[in-house]
Amino acid sequence: SATEDVPELYDMGCQVDQQDSEPVKCEFGDPDGSVTVAVAGDSKIAQWMSALDEIGRERGWRIVSYTKSACALSSGMQVDEGEPYRSCAEWNERMREVLVSEAPDAVLVSSRIAVALEDPEDPETRSKDAMVAGLAETWSFLEEQGLPVVVLLDNPNPGFSVYECVAENPEHLERCTFDREEGLDAGGHRVQVEAAARVPGVDTVDMTDLVCPSETCVPVIGNVLVYRQTSHITDTYARSLTPFLAERLAPVIEDASA
Repeated sequence: SATEDVPELYDMGCQVDQQDSEPVKCEFGDPDGSVTVAVAGDSKIAQWMSALDEIGRERGWRIVSYTKSACALSSGMQVDEGEPYRSCAEWNERMREVLVSEAPDAVLVSSRIAVALEDPEDPETRSKDAMVAGLAETWSFLEEQGLPVVVLLDNPNPGFSVYECVAENPEHLERCTFDREEGLDAGGHRVQVEAAARVPGVDTVDMTDLVCPSETCVPVIGNVLVYRQTSHITDTYARSLTPFLAERLAPVIEDASA
């Protein structure tokens, strides 16, 4: 059942697939909230939506989501199935217009993708430097438009199917562990940190110590399975972190919206 342990956002049709480029808006949190938070990026920000929904209702935040499969909010040309991800680039262009028009009090972003193309037409030129530049350029644009950016840093990437490993080794969960530093290298975490350092005003929120509390990341914490598909955390685990996410995120969002 791990693969079905996902936020309601998917059943609501909120996430744009890899073919479409038209942004889809869904609302969560407090519909009458005095603070509007736009949530944008790929499924790695979507994985937190249940927690964000609850935090929004408690804090009086109206949350509007715009997510697209495997597509970071970045001006860099990304890759899908070995080819330039053109629908992602088109979605990003439209998202700039949407966010400027929506004028939220803050834009909360995250993503898994760690590379973009140095040459937008050549899939062989992918690099982390190109993604850092693309993220920084988009975040700079938003900040210049008066839209504060907050980055919810990507969690460690195990590089294998944790839930399948747990199913096969229920009495030997040590076989389903992985190194935290390697996991941070494998996902979007490092490029997000570097990009944020380039853009004055961008804040970051890091949940790494709660997803992986030690140098070795474990598959189960508090009797809850941490990971579902690829590097996504289960909705159950995300919801278990709601008060901790609120503690770290609320001061940043409320400061940005003051």
